[in-house]
Amino acid sequence: MSNYTPTKLEVRSQYANDSFGSDEYLIAVAEFDRWLEAHNAEVVKETEERIIKLLEPYIGCRDELCYPYCSCSRSEFAIKLIKGEQK
Repeated sequence: MSNYTPTKLEVRSQYANDSFGSDEYLIAVAEFDRWLEAHNAEVVKETEERIIKLLEPYIGCRDELCYPYCSCSRSEFAIKLIKGEQK
């Protein structure tokens, strides 16, 4: 077994071959692209959840003297960034 990883185009061409005709090929390509987009969204969501879970122990400090500098306020800011709530 090799360490070679096929490209997206190679996998797509294996999934969607044109032996059944051009219409079926285009439908299969679109289906593959929809699957890939959904898969990528799932990976992003799982990654965000994992990062947030790692940051959770640092969230909770509400001490106003601590606020601008403590890791908990930076963690809350980071979570907002991860979720797209902060720009």
